[in-house]
Amino acid sequence: MKNILRLSFLTSILQPNSVYADTFCNEELGSTLSNDNRFSLSMFVGEALGQKFSGENYTIHKKPKSSNTYSIGIGYSFNDKFRGEIAVASFRGFDYKADYTESHIIAGDVVKVDWQYKQNIKSNTVAINLHHDLRNIHNITPYISGGIGMAIVKAGIFDAIGLHDENVGNPPILFDSYDLPCKTQHNFMWNIGAGISYKVSDFITWDVVNYRYYDLGRATTEDGKKEGGVVPAVKTKLSAHSITTGIRMNF
Repeated sequence: MKNILRLSFLTSILQPNSVYADTFCNEELGSTLSNDNRFSLSMFVGEALGQKFSGENYTIHKKPKSSNTYSIGIGYSFNDKFRGEIAVASFRGFDYKADYTESHIIAGDVVKVDWQYKQNIKSNTVAINLHHDLRNIHNITPYISGGIGMAIVKAGIFDAIGLHDENVGNPPILFDSYDLPCKTQHNFMWNIGAGISYKVSDFITWDVVNYRYYDLGRATTEDGKKEGGVVPAVKTKLSAHSITTGIRMNF
């Protein structure tokens, strides 16, 4: 009987119950099975650098000015390595301006016509993103990410005006002008990127820097009209490199 009791006691020491075993394993792996703080609310702000407008009927292929961008998202951590997110992002406006000079014959004389082009393109996106957190070192975690979704792209009015100097020293004279009406369309979009985050506390994570490349599909105006016929729409691929910073609130 004493031998049986001794054996039972030794067995209980050498084979701890599953609860303690799981806890030990999780601590060794640096992870937890707790469901606490799996959800997150994220907010980002930054700048987006638009790529060169080089589509159909753009006389001058040129990069637009950068756009302010911001986003908000709801995320869920599947484990210590993978996070999912539904995010809404906004690009407040890529301003395109270009000048172009061409020669025309007016009343038998060759004159130079200076064209000025202006347009603003905006976009809002809704995307499902997946983030892969890499190794955590002193609460600093690099990560990579990617996602797909829908982009609502609004190509603003494309304004074109041509001026020429009939006589040197006189104010320029209007040669021709036209406007192409704006158009909004819904495109498939995708993004890919990387970043570095810092864990401030169990509830706050600071995404120190986040880079993403966005392919927002095509932007196009409607066809325009002017005396003498129809002016075909301008179309371009809309893409951008964004640099942002933000926070994630875990709950």
